[in-house]
Order: sequence, then C-alpha cells, then structure tokens
Amino acid sequence: MPVDAQNTEADVAATATLPDAALSEATTEVIKAPADVETTTASDESVAEDAADSEEPTSNDSSSSRGSASDSSAESATATDTTAALASSADSSSEARQADSRFDALFYHQRVTVTDSHGAHISENTMVPSNTDVIYKFHYEHIPGTPAHKMKFDFRQKGLALKSYSVKMTGMSTKILKASGEHVTYEFQQPFDDVHNQIDIEVHGYVQRVKKRNKIPAGNASMSWNTGFLVPNWHSRDSPGFPRYTILPIGDIHMKVKETTINAQPHEPVQIEGFLAHDDSLRCEDVVVLLRRADGTEVQATPDNEDRFKLTVQPRDLALGANHLTLHAHCKGVFGSFPIDINIEVTDGDLKLATVSPTFTFDATTLTGEAKEIARQGAVKVEVEDTRHQLQAWQVTVANTEGLKNERNEPLSGRLVYKQSNQLREINATPQVIATDKVGNDADGKVDISDNWQNDSGILLQVNSDAVPGKYKGILNWAVCDVPDSR
Repeated sequence: MPVDAQNTEADVAATATLPDAALSEATTEVIKAPADVETTTASDESVAEDAADSEEPTSNDSSSSRGSASDSSAESATATDTTAALASSADSSSEARQADSRFDALFYHQRVTVTDSHGAHISENTMVPSNTDVIYKFHYEHIPGTPAHKMKFDFRQKGLALKSYSVKMTGMSTKILKASGEHVTYEFQQPFDDVHNQIDIEVHGYVQRVKKRNKIPAGNASMSWNTGFLVPNWHSRDSPGFPRYTILPIGDIHMKVKETTINAQPHEPVQIEGFLAHDDSLRCEDVVVLLRRADGTEVQATPDNEDRFKLTVQPRDLALGANHLTLHAHCKGVFGSFPIDINIEVTDGDLKLATVSPTFTFDATTLTGEAKEIARQGAVKVEVEDTRHQLQAWQVTVANTEGLKNERNEPLSGRLVYKQSNQLREINATPQVIATDKVGNDADGKVDISDNWQNDSGILLQVNSDAVPGKYKGILNWAVCDVPDSR
C-alpha cells in the first residue's frame, strides 16, 4: 500500500498585552517532509566437340599363313584398342570442355535491389520525386567448384545523374569511386573464385528533374568475363530487376523531430514536435504528417506556414511501459518521407503529497476568558498527486502527535480541529482522515484538497476559556495512502 507521509512542525505563539485580556497569535509551521529476390540465369551456349569415328583394321591377305594371320590379328587388336582409347580420351575432353562452357554461364548467383534515399524498395509501381537519391545494389556470389574468371561490371541508366559507386570483393577492402553522367564500368583484377567468392556493388545517383510525370528509361547492368587465353573471348550476362519506376515533377520530403525517445507519466499527454524540409515545388497544404499508433490507427497534423508541426498523443493511446510509434509525412498520399520511429516509455508513477503549505498562521485574537474558534490567516495548500497508471481511491490523514506547547513546555488549553460540512474532528495523536476517495481528473494528476477551505473550514484552532497567553509550537503529521476502491 503506497504511503507518503510528511512531518509538520507547528509553532503557536501567544503574548499577553493586557492584564485582564491577552492577545494570542498561533503559528503552525509545516516542514515538508521487402525481401530481396535472388535470380539465377544460365546461358545455353556450350561448345561441343565430337570425337572422330574409328574403324577396326582388317587383313586383306588371303595367302597369309596361320602365324601371319595370328600376327595380323594381334596387330588389329592392338590398333583397335589404341583407337578406342583415343576415342575415349577425345570424348572425355569434349565432355570436359562442354562442362566448362556450361559453368561459364552458371558460376555465380546474382541479386539486384533498388532503394530510394529513405531506404524504401523501388518497384515498377513506385513513384519517386525529382532529385531523389536512388541506390542500385548488386550482389554476386560464386558457386563453389565452378571455374574462376576475371570480371568486368558495366552499368547504364538514363535519367539518373550518377554521383559515386562502391565495389567490394571478399578479402579486399571496399573501394569508393566518383561517378558522373549515366554510365560506370569497373574491371576486377582479382579472379572471382571459391576464395574471393562474393562481390557487392552500389551505384549512387539522383533522379533528374522532370517537368511532367514520366517513366524512367530502361536501364541495364551486366557482368562480363573473359574465357579466352591468347585472344580475348568476353561473355556477358545482364542483371535482372531494373524497375521502370515513375518520376514525379515535385521534390522530396525530409522530416526531423525534436525528440525520438520520450519518457512520460501515466495520464499525461505527450507532444511530438518537428519540421519538414522540401523544395518550392511542394506547398504546405499538400503535406500531412501522420503518426501511426501500435493498433494501426493514425493521428494527423498539418504543418504551419514555416513547415513546423505538433502532434499530441493522448494518455488513453499509451500503455504502461514501451510504446513504439511511427511518424512519416505524405504528399497527397502519393509519396512520403522516410519513417521515423518514436519511442515513448510510460513509467508507472506514485501516490504522494505534492504540496503542503509550510506555515499555518492563525488570526491574532484577544483572550476574553471564553472559549473561541480562531480562523487561519492567509492562503494554505494541501495537494495530492497520483500519477499511477491504475488509479485507486486514496485518503489523506493528519495528526498532532505532541499537542501545542509554549516556551515553558506547557500545553495549550485548546486543540487543532478539522472542520468541513458541519463535521468537526479533533486533530490529536491519532491520524484523522480529512479527505478520501478523490480520484482526480486533472490533466497533471494533482488534486488540491484544500481548494474549498474557507475561513471557517479546514484546519482551525480552538482555545478553551482558561487558555493562557503565550507562544505555542506543535507538529502536524500529514500522510496519504491508497484504500480499497469501494465504487
């Protein structure tokens, strides 16, 4: 059961100013306590070499003796075996060359990925703003056991202004090279084999501005290899996956936010602020900022004339603990900015006394020998703060454990009381409940239980008819704790 307690030191002073009547002033001081698609293609070209047919030699000499015939037969058998062996050797060589030729077209797998400047995949149906950075990524993987070749890469794409490209082969450092125009080519000096078995190439460029919506022209990338020894014999294989995306005659959107990780208390709204950057081809009224909640619903905001925006996430849309949301901007729903992850951590709060006035001062009064009730002087405040995720009923208690005493340690003939709605409770050593079952609807989770105290209600001082003038001091102990919710 959460309990928050504070000790209050109360000083009550009374000074006699007349022989028969005394002026008493009591002061209470409170001291608070898209998965990539791998495509493999194979060339059907092969080189076939047929072995020459061999005929067995026969003897045409009918007058030969048995011995001669036997020798001739032996020679014929030898010739036949030799010819068969040569034919077998020729067949094996032909099959090997055919296999090598097939492997020339089947010695690697390849994969092509195209993304925009935000890392989103580009396909045939993608719409890309003018001047958007586009990255073409190529991955080649050598098939184990196939021949090694020296490779040459070639890339062409009209409508794309190239800026740079990088090449990386297994066992070698990455090379970053400048590019310009619409074409790049690179020849690898190290053979592509079972050891240097992977090649990664990235080509960076930006889509050139268009005056009207257009499809980007067909592009091409190929990898070539040389199978010749004395005379070069180059083979080429195109890379699939070049999407013909649509170029828009408007610029890209870039978005930044003030904070991407936010700590929040339960029942507190969270505000997300940021701004957009785009070229003059876009108007503010054409752009909306969307915050996608965990359940898939969205909160929408429109940027102001300076492209700034604010979004408010209500407490009811946040769960206790981690909340992951996604923020992105859209232009008429056609294309958008790179999504930004927003992480809101809602930590459970607590129940506590947020504010207790440090001093309770009572009106100056003249003792007349009669019992009387003395009102407070000045404003006071007792405030409870409940920031727990699961709200419960609570109660506030106050106690005066040692009474009120003067400088000579003599007790005051009187007492502190709590008065509200014609009910009167003495504040003594036993904690008295003065507020209960108040679950605040305040946005900040705070409830001021003294808000409705008047001069004749709340904490008051009562003196008896035999009270002696003097300066009195005492301690008020405040506490708040939750109680079972009976509603």
